[in-house]
Amino acid sequence: MSDSFEELDQPDPRSTFYRVVEGLTVVALLVAVVLWQSDDTLQAARQLLGSGEEAGAAPVVVAAQPRSSDIRLVDPSAPLRHRATDLDLVETGSVVQPQQAALASSAEIPSPPRAVSQSMPMQVREGWSAACDGEGDRFCTASQALTQADDPTVETSWTIQHSDSGLYGIWTVPTGVLVSRGMVLIMGDGQPKTVPYSGCGAHSCQVRARLADDFVTLLRNSKRVSTEIVLKNGKTVTFDFSPEGLDAALEKLGV
Repeated sequence: MSDSFEELDQPDPRSTFYRVVEGLTVVALLVAVVLWQSDDTLQAARQLLGSGEEAGAAPVVVAAQPRSSDIRLVDPSAPLRHRATDLDLVETGSVVQPQQAALASSAEIPSPPRAVSQSMPMQVREGWSAACDGEGDRFCTASQALTQADDPTVETSWTIQHSDSGLYGIWTVPTGVLVSRGMVLIMGDGQPKTVPYSGCGAHSCQVRARLADDFVTLLRNSKRVSTEIVLKNGKTVTFDFSPEGLDAALEKLGV
């Protein structure tokens, strides 16, 4: 029995140690592979390995790119059809605010200041004169024309018409008047009355008004009869009508 046991191989006391070493080696290799493939380790290793090859290269600094600007440039030489309609014609390309444009387009032009002046010297052509167109149902007029002494282009006329339809007053003034201000009629010590313009033609503007029944009486008794107009330059011009020939003219009109 003892002989049979002696024939078996004796165990190698170093085999266990070798196996432990081999296992640790495999584990170490696996850990190394995992670490090698990680981003940080890989980047560090690449920089370490590549530092020798690019040791002499200078570092490159990349500046951050600015954001695109909202300012749009306008080419002054470009045709207008290529320009944006909401841009003004300056190189900054600043945008015109619609509300500002609307406010600019709707703003009222201030009226020129009223420059009240004294009555200018007037030249009375013929005083009041009257004429009728027939013997039957007559159409009669009485009129007076005035011209500014130092400026013959500034003239006015006043015509009183009498017909079956009533009594009318017609005043003509130069075209360069502020139509919106109307014509002011001053008779005696009464309150001045503003009469609107009826219209303007190529050479004059006209005021036409129906005269009340007591107008002739007031006209006869007034020591002063004047009209006042405002020119476009803001100057006020006053025309003083003469009473010369008034009674004879009104008598011919039948009033």
